[in-house]
Amino acid sequence: MSFGLAVESRSTTVYISGKKFGDDMDQQMTFPVQCSFWSFVDMDSSSRRNTQKTNTLIGQMDCSLIPANLVEAFGLLINCNESSPCHPLLPTVQHTLKKAIDPEGPLYVASKQFKTEDFEKLLSFAKNLNVEFSLEAERMIHGYYLASRRIRTDSICGPKLSASALKYL
Repeated sequence: MSFGLAVESRSTTVYISGKKFGDDMDQQMTFPVQCSFWSFVDMDSSSRRNTQKTNTLIGQMDCSLIPANLVEAFGLLINCNESSPCHPLLPTVQHTLKKAIDPEGPLYVASKQFKTEDFEKLLSFAKNLNVEFSLEAERMIHGYYLASRRIRTDSICGPKLSASALKYL
């Protein structure tokens, strides 16, 4: 099973050969996957680098190649050195830490200073913008939609919404 499928379905399937255990039929078992930390290895970049071993402590590696949406999805706590301007992780790490320390509190001081009129002005300005999404942006939005739909329909996390309500959203 691919990583993307495991993330999306929150489960992994193991196939068990019946012949191995003296059975005529093969079986498959599905196990739930629950994890708040994933290890990410970019095989392309690691093969190009010098494979010299170093005594790096856990968390003190360059994680600039990890996509920001993956970091956000699993709430990774990363000690980074901001070596890549293309994927700055420090703001994401700070956001994750603030949310973990005070889940109910406001994340940013500026959010306290905004009034209803300010949000209304922002929304009216945003409505007049002509926006085109890149293919990557569309995929990311679709992924967030699927994840939020999965959370809303998960009976453990909250009440189930009907299919018509989800379609309306």
